[in-house]
Amino acid sequence: MRPDSMKKFDMLFLGALAVGVANFALSYGRFSALMEQQMAQAGVEGMGSTALLVGAGIGFGLMLGLWFLVARLRIEFIKWLLLLLVVYNAAMLPQSVAQSLAGESSMSALLGVVALALQVAALWFLFRPASKAWLSSKGE
Repeated sequence: MRPDSMKKFDMLFLGALAVGVANFALSYGRFSALMEQQMAQAGVEGMGSTALLVGAGIGFGLMLGLWFLVARLRIEFIKWLLLLLVVYNAAMLPQSVAQSLAGESSMSALLGVVALALQVAALWFLFRPASKAWLSSKGE
């Protein structure tokens, strides 16, 4: 039976993904215009929105896939990949917040902090002793 710590990991991690999707939706117009400008400078016009949507879709799919691998298939080493990605997100947070505030989007900055806090809390539950034991008892 799945321990409570794994159930909390699921709720928090999927909640962080939902907050990330909401943040993307709120920031889409600003980022789309920026991508269109950068793509036009590179000589590829009209592809900025597409590139942004594809990139966001890949990022969301990757995180959802990693969640599935660790939470459902019990592939234990995936938790270390999740940890690396969250550490990377934490390292990039000051830059993201600064860019959001420079673009006068304090809501985007706040949602970024909330998403990271949910990811950190989710990982804390993933590394709890009950979760470790559950992951290591895959074949039982």
